[in-house]
Amino acid sequence: MYYFRIHTMKIVFKTLSLLAIVSMGIFMLVFYQSCKPQRNCFLLKGFRYFELNSSTYDTIQNLDSVKFSHLNLRIIPDYDGFSCRVNTPWTFVNTAYATKIQIDQIYHDTIKNMTITSNQSFDSLHPAGTSLNDLFVIPVPINSVSAGFGMNYDFLLAHAPDSERFHQLKVTIDMVGTIPYDTVFPPIKILK
Repeated sequence: MYYFRIHTMKIVFKTLSLLAIVSMGIFMLVFYQSCKPQRNCFLLKGFRYFELNSSTYDTIQNLDSVKFSHLNLRIIPDYDGFSCRVNTPWTFVNTAYATKIQIDQIYHDTIKNMTITSNQSFDSLHPAGTSLNDLFVIPVPINSVSAGFGMNYDFLLAHAPDSERFHQLKVTIDMVGTIPYDTVFPPIKILK
């Protein structure tokens, strides 16, 4: 009888120990999940495009004229924002003891490249349809950053065309993992 009681107590003790370990493991997993950083995530809806006169910051209208040094193409990404959790690979639970929740921004659509072209020859080195990117001052290296929420991409024309004529500029935006966006601006006359 005494042996049976000790044996039963050992089984109960082992069962309770195993239950305590499993409960602790579940608690630690739940705690770990709650310590994953909360992020602000953004999904690209599209772009807004403007041709601006940089001397007045007025929008250039269809068939207007503008001096080359005042031509500014402004491109603004439009995003939908939401909160999301980071999908991180499994790490040890002891790294989850977060004392401060980290807030970062995640962009699910990244700009790979932007290309500006014209339907007219710009000069002898830039026939119609070829990239004019080297003629514009681009303040941000496009292929190295995510499209920033609320960030404006301003392209300032730095070189005069060979002749003053109407140009219909086109901007093509290549995205990582999705189809390109492109827009054709209304024709404007670019002056020397």
